[in-house]
Amino acid sequence: ADLRLVYGQHELKLQLEKYEDATETLRINKKNLGTKNITLIPKPGRLIVRVPSEFKDAQIIINGREIGEMGGKIAKVFEVDANVSLEVQAYQGDFVGDVEIVEVGPEKIRKVEFNKFSDLRLVELRKQVEFRDRQDSLEAEKKRKEQFEKIRKLFKNTRVEIRTFGRFIDSEAYALYFYFDPRFAIGYIKGNQNNESNPASTCYNCSYEPLKYRIEAKGYVMRIRYSNYILFRGLERQSSPRYMVDSWGLSLFSASGKLTGQTYGRSSKIKPSGCKLQC
Repeated sequence: ADLRLVYGQHELKLQLEKYEDATETLRINKKNLGTKNITLIPKPGRLIVRVPSEFKDAQIIINGREIGEMGGKIAKVFEVDANVSLEVQAYQGDFVGDVEIVEVGPEKIRKVEFNKFSDLRLVELRKQVEFRDRQDSLEAEKKRKEQFEKIRKLFKNTRVEIRTFGRFIDSEAYALYFYFDPRFAIGYIKGNQNNESNPASTCYNCSYEPLKYRIEAKGYVMRIRYSNYILFRGLERQSSPRYMVDSWGLSLFSASGKLTGQTYGRSSKIKPSGCKLQC
């Protein structure tokens, strides 16, 4: 409001329903004195707190400050600040109630009721367990990351190569190599081959139909790679220092499988092993 007062001292009193009266002393010594801000304080509200009978001596805390105790009553009225958020909690001994959040208007009445109390000893124990579990989880995550980093560094130069060689021996065969170094690999081989053989020349009164059979084998292989440049130029033998370059290799293999005669369907176990050169 705009006020035009005569020079001198004046007492200004503001009144508003449900708010405390405010009084200010004004000294007018010039034509335009300026602006005066006055904040009205709301009158307190009332909060009814109710607790179970076994907690009738509980202490009441609002916004972290003790405002009183129940004094042997299961319900009691407390005067509280109005128009602000109130975090209300009750505790007695080692037991504490859940936090209730309310807001009370000037000269208004609100009610909170505490029906459930928790044992602080169990709460503290639960916090310790949760803290320990969290620490264990963080430690496990740290170890997992460290282990992953070790594995990543160990296998960062790993390459995979698939070689097929069955076309040279009229069969279905391939080898899968894992290179942990450009010059050395370990892998897995698998092959199937159909073949036939003629009867021995010393066999009399035998059917001269060829004997057909099928070989199925699988196993493990090691491979050492050498560069074609070294092979064909006759230089000192050294292993290839790089991946994915023209090279030849010496492979040592050991496998197991079976040989099946297609004429009579009989099978026998086999364990082929040996070495081979591959380009």
